[in-house]
Amino acid sequence: MRGYLEALDRLDVDLTLEYFAPTAGFVIQSDHTAHDGVDAVGEMWRHVFSAHSTMRHEITNLIVDDESQCVVTEQKFTGWLQGGGVMERYSIYVFEFDESGRFRRVAVWIDGETPGGR
Repeated sequence: MRGYLEALDRLDVDLTLEYFAPTAGFVIQSDHTAHDGVDAVGEMWRHVFSAHSTMRHEITNLIVDDESQCVVTEQKFTGWLQGGGVMERYSIYVFEFDESGRFRRVAVWIDGETPGGR
């Protein structure tokens, strides 16, 4: 989880996508949006990264469920926006893993405005 968040914090789309299975889904529940497949997930992250000059994710809680191959994190997000301004949000991520250890599905709940200002 920390490696994935470090990839996000580096604004590195290629490294971020290495954590996803090719058919992975990424759902932002609080925005009612879904991104199916690694290409769509990459497009979403490119959009998010383009809105930020820097970002930082801090895990505040982490739960691992080996039986269901699932990890849940609670995070504090701080994003420094292009053109100025700082955004602080809290979120819950549910990561479901496939047999290879990559993300099969990610579901996110974010307080406040959703990624990239949408």
